[in-house]
Amino acid sequence: MRRTLRAELCTEKHAVRLWSATDIDLIPTAEEPLHSFLARLGPDVLDEGVTVDALFSQLKSKKCFRKKAATLMLDQRSFAGLGNYLRSEILFIAGIHPDDRPCDLSEEKLHTWAQCIKQVTVQAYETGGVTVPKDIAAAGKRRGEPRRTWRHYAFCRNERPCLQCSTLIVRLRYGGRRLDHCPNCQMAHR
Repeated sequence: MRRTLRAELCTEKHAVRLWSATDIDLIPTAEEPLHSFLARLGPDVLDEGVTVDALFSQLKSKKCFRKKAATLMLDQRSFAGLGNYLRSEILFIAGIHPDDRPCDLSEEKLHTWAQCIKQVTVQAYETGGVTVPKDIAAAGKRRGEPRRTWRHYAFCRNERPCLQCSTLIVRLRYGGRRLDHCPNCQMAHR
């Protein structure tokens, strides 16, 4: 499928591009909470005012507590702004199996998950989508490896060795979307 640029907003330092959108609404900031879609969104993980404690509370909320991690992480009503690669990476780094639900996990594990939601998303934003530590990325670059082989722990690394334990990364499908995980580092907690 070929993407088409639908809208582009540019300043001297920044650009925002919207690709392949069917609908675009431009609304005043003051009216955002009243917009029918925006009013239903969960916390924006990149918002500096959204804390790890707020994300922890969201994981424990009634609407999230019994959902599978794989489903929950892409539900924009639960966490706004997370996409497919962040789902794989957050769950990997937190050590959460895609079928785990918040209700299956200890408070400590939920807190780790909340921390990873925040930290991995911020790191990815600041590094152009790289979710591994700088030393892993630098080593991959030095070896001349393609970016796709060193930028993530799990996402798009199916059938390659896990960077932490060497078990082969496995690709699963949830709702037609791919999710890559390590069956050793992300054992189910049920």
